[in-house]
Amino acid sequence: MDGSALLRCDAGTSRGEGPRFFQQHEELSGFARAVVRALSAPDFASDGRTALRALVAFSGKLRVHAAMERDGLYPRLLSSSDREVAEKARELLLDMGELYAAYFEHVARWARVARVREAPDAFRAETLAMLGRLRARMERENGELYPLVRRLEEEAPGATSGVASELRPRVPWG
Repeated sequence: MDGSALLRCDAGTSRGEGPRFFQQHEELSGFARAVVRALSAPDFASDGRTALRALVAFSGKLRVHAAMERDGLYPRLLSSSDREVAEKARELLLDMGELYAAYFEHVARWARVARVREAPDAFRAETLAMLGRLRARMERENGELYPLVRRLEEEAPGATSGVASELRPRVPWG
């Protein structure tokens, strides 16, 4: 799979105007592009260290983002009085647990440089596939969930119990 466009989360939200979680998705996209570049480097198969370092950096950012979603964003959305918001949050939350578990199992399985050197093509293929799944997930949130939250806040300020303020742009973390 060609990784040149991997993890460009541009589903319906313009850069710089999206919610904080969208901005985090953009930052994660940058880290993912670093992984893709490392997997494409001429010395990747013989070394692998650069790719693993990039994957570890991406994983750290993803872990923080996932915790913020799990502990802050989704619980408030699930308790929304707007049925459409609560149902979309429930749908995405169910998918999130399985996806993040699979991703972090992948990282644990490939955590050693020696393992990557033994099977660089398998590592590359599995990593690109996993990043593609995460990209699709972020695009769903950007395109399906965040617009509902913004719409709800516009219709009834305060209806999301602080979620909209969490979705407003802030300085990206990192």
